[in-house]
Amino acid sequence: MRISDVTLREIRDRVTAATIELDGEQIPLIPENTQKIRAGIRRLQDEVRRLNNHYRTPTRVTEFGVRMDDVLEQVTKRARLGRALPNDEASALRSLTRHILNKWSEIDEMLRVPNAE
Repeated sequence: MRISDVTLREIRDRVTAATIELDGEQIPLIPENTQKIRAGIRRLQDEVRRLNNHYRTPTRVTEFGVRMDDVLEQVTKRARLGRALPNDEASALRSLTRHILNKWSEIDEMLRVPNAE
């Protein structure tokens, strides 16, 4: 199972050569446990993110970021279903994606600093 260096640093105190401790359970590091381990690591990452967001001095931009992450996570879950989605939902998600990309491009343009000449 591949995990980032950042994630590994976050969980290193839970990992031995043979197991990982997740939710109070020592899970053997074997291929059969890959899904269970991935799900447990995702839960840990979510908890770390929630705690970081909770204890950080909130700003409006931080709040926007947290909310955007939550929305993107939900949309990504649906999009991962790909061809299993009903055609109308897949079409709506594609339209939503194009709309959002256009809006973010507009915002990026509004915030762009003009070149000093």
